[in-house]
Amino acid sequence: MTQKDDRAHTEAIQLMHVLRTIKKMERTVDGPPKSSEGGTATNAANIHQEGLKRVMNSSGAWGVSHTRVPTESRPGHVAIIAGLYEDPSAIAKGWKENPVEFDSLFNQSRFTWSWGSPDILPMFARGASGDHVLTEMYGPEVEDFSGKNKTSVLDTWVFDRVELFLHSAKSDPVLSDKLQQDKLVFFLHLLGLDTAGHSHKPHSKEYLENIKVVDEGVKKMEQLFEEFYNHDERTTYIFTSDHGMTDWGSHGAGERSETETPLVAWGAGIRGPLLATETDPPSPRSWELAHIRRSDVKQADIAPLMATLLGVPIPANSVGFLPREYLSLSEFEVSEAVFTNARQMAAQYNRKRELTESGTISLLYWPFPQLTKSTEQTLLTEIRKHIEDGQFTHAYYVYCILPEVLWWAVLRRHEDMYAALRNTSKSRGLLSLLFPCALYLAGIEILVLSFFYRFVLSIGVAGLAVWPLVSLRIPWRLRIGWLASCASLAVFPSLPVVGREANTPLVVASGCVWIMCALMFIYWVSSSNFNDTPRAVGVLLLQVALLSVAVWNIQSTSSSLGNKQGLLSFNQSLSWTLSGNIASINSFDPTWVHCFLTVFSPFVMTALILWKTMIPFLAVTCVFRAVNIVVQAPTRRLFLIVLVFCDGMGLHFLHLVTNQGSWLDIGTSISHYVIMQTTVLFLLFLYEMARGLTSINIWTAFVCFPYRSSRHPSNMSLLDDGYITNIPHSEAYNPSTVTNLLYECEEGKEHVE
Repeated sequence: MTQKDDRAHTEAIQLMHVLRTIKKMERTVDGPPKSSEGGTATNAANIHQEGLKRVMNSSGAWGVSHTRVPTESRPGHVAIIAGLYEDPSAIAKGWKENPVEFDSLFNQSRFTWSWGSPDILPMFARGASGDHVLTEMYGPEVEDFSGKNKTSVLDTWVFDRVELFLHSAKSDPVLSDKLQQDKLVFFLHLLGLDTAGHSHKPHSKEYLENIKVVDEGVKKMEQLFEEFYNHDERTTYIFTSDHGMTDWGSHGAGERSETETPLVAWGAGIRGPLLATETDPPSPRSWELAHIRRSDVKQADIAPLMATLLGVPIPANSVGFLPREYLSLSEFEVSEAVFTNARQMAAQYNRKRELTESGTISLLYWPFPQLTKSTEQTLLTEIRKHIEDGQFTHAYYVYCILPEVLWWAVLRRHEDMYAALRNTSKSRGLLSLLFPCALYLAGIEILVLSFFYRFVLSIGVAGLAVWPLVSLRIPWRLRIGWLASCASLAVFPSLPVVGREANTPLVVASGCVWIMCALMFIYWVSSSNFNDTPRAVGVLLLQVALLSVAVWNIQSTSSSLGNKQGLLSFNQSLSWTLSGNIASINSFDPTWVHCFLTVFSPFVMTALILWKTMIPFLAVTCVFRAVNIVVQAPTRRLFLIVLVFCDGMGLHFLHLVTNQGSWLDIGTSISHYVIMQTTVLFLLFLYEMARGLTSINIWTAFVCFPYRSSRHPSNMSLLDDGYITNIPHSEAYNPSTVTNLLYECEEGKEHVE
C-alpha cells in the first residue's frame, strides 16, 4: 500500500439521516466482533471509541460510498436522497432549482423534517408532492469562508435546532402525534466541515476541531432520539457525505479523496460489525478499521437502502442497487426488498422503451431481445415463484450503444483537391509541400496529446526552439533570446496544476519581479527619443503604481484572512479593480474569489472565476494585436492557421468521443471536441475586445476623432486592418513611426484609427 493510500480521506458536507421504521427491527448491540480465539479482533486501546468510531466497532456497519463526477453538493445530495445521477446542467439554476422534477425519499416519506443550508434543503421541499417536507434553514450570510467565525457554528446550529424541536414536541400535541407515526425522516445537513476545508484546508487545526464537534453532536443526537422514543428499536441512523475534498481544499473533480466518502449505518434493521475477510476492500492503516468488514457501495445505492429500512417505495427515478450486506433482515425480507428494487428498475426500462418506440419508425425499431415485454413478465413470475420456494437469485442488466456516423462531404471535392495538389507540386515541388504538412500534423498531435499529458507541451516548445537554428537570416542575439524564452516556457507544463496551499510569498515575489522589469523598461523609454516620452513615462509609472498596490493588496488580504480578521472592506474594494489570475474551473474552491466575497453565492462566484480566467488571456491578446500593428503581421492568415489547427484537432477529438465508461470519461471526451470547435470564436471575441481596448485613446477620442479611409492609395501602409495615411512603405516597420504619428494625431495633424 502506497503512502498516498495510507492517508485518511477527507470528508466534506456531512449528512445524517434519522429514519423511523414501520415496525420494530432486529438491532445488533453485541459489541466488537470476536476473533476465532475468543478475543477482540484488535486492541481496543488503539481505537478511539467515541462517536462514529465507537459505532463502527460495536453496533453498526460501515463502508465507502463511491461518488461520481462532478463531486459537487447538489449532484451528491440528489444521488443520496433520490438515487439518481442528475445532469450537471442543474448548475445553470444555481443548484437550488430543479431543471426536471424527480422523485425522492423525502417525497415518499410520511413526513420529513430537515435542518441546514438554504442551498440544499429547498430543492427537495419544492419537488415534493404536498407539504409534508418541512425545512428550517439559517441565513446565507452564515456561510462565510473568510475564517473570521468558527465554521462549527453551522453544525451546532443544526444540533441546537433539532434538540429544540424534540423538546417542543413534548408540549405540542399536534407535533407529538406526527412524531409518533411511522415512515418519518429527520435530515441533518452539516456544512461546517465543508466550509472549514475550503477556508482552512482539511489538515488544519480548525478542521480537526470541527470534526470533534460533529462527532460529539452525532452522539448527542442519537441519545436525544433514543430518549424521545423510549429506546423502542425502531430508529435507524445513516451517516454519509455528498463528496470528499482534496488536501488543498477543493472538490469537483475525480480524485480519490473527492469521490470516496464515508457511509456508517446503525440502529433498527442494520447488522452489527463483522470480522473482515480477504475479499474486503483494503483500508488505510490510519483508519484502524482493517479488522472490521467493509462494505462499499455506490452513492446512488444509499437511496434504496433508506427506502427499504423506512418501508416506503424506492424513488421512481433511482438507479441504485440495494446493498443488502448492510441489512439485518430475514432472507425472505431481503429477497422481497431486492425484488422490489428490480421491479422499480424494470419500470424505468419500460418507460424508456415506450418513449423509444413512440419516436422510432416501426420498421427501424429492434427491441432488446433479452428483455421483451413477454420475457419480462415470464421472469417476474419465475422470480416470485423462487422467492416463495426459498430460492433467492436473479439479476438483470441492460446496456445500449449508439452508432457512429462517417462524414463524406470532403470526398465529393476530390477533383479540386487533386488539382490543388498537382499545381502545388509543379510550382514548389512535392517534397516542399509534404515537409510543412508533416510539421503541421506533428504539431496537431502534440496539442491533442497535451490535453491528456501536459508534459507533451514541453516537447512542442522544444521543437519551436529549434526554428532559429535552421534559419541563417536571424541574428545570433535573437536566436539566443528565442532559445532562452522557449527553455523558460518549457518548464511550466511540467509543474503541478494545483498546489495544496496558496503560496502568497511566491505570488508577491513574482509581482516584485514584474515591477523591477517595468522600472527597467521605463528607464529605457525615458532615454529614448520618442516625441511623447513624458506622457509615456507617466502612463507607465501609473501602471507600476497600480501593480504595486495590487501586490500589497494580495499580501494584506491573505494576512487578514489568515489571522481570522475576515475580508476588510478596503481590501475588498481594491480587489474589484486590481485582481486577476488564471483559475481552474474543473473543481470548486471559494479561495479563488475570497478577495471579492466570502459568503457563498454560486452565480457571483462563477462569474468572478470566469472573469478572472479571461483577464490574462485578454491581456495577452492586447499584446498580440500591438505586435501585429508594429510588424504588420497578416492577422487574417494567422486566424486561418489557428482554424486549420482547430479543425484538425477537432477531427481527432471527434473520433475520441465515447458513450462508454464513467460520466467523467464521457463528459471529458465531449468537452474536448466542443472546446476545439469554439476556440476560433473565442479568439475572435478576445481580439475584438483587444481592438477596443488598444484602439481607443481618451485624449484622441475628444481631440482627434478616429477616421477610416474608404480608399486604398499606394502610399498607404496596411497596419492590421486599419490604415494610417501618408506613411512611406520603407518606414512602415519602424516602431517610432507609429509613436510619432500617434503624437501628431493628438496635435491634430493626422487621422489614425
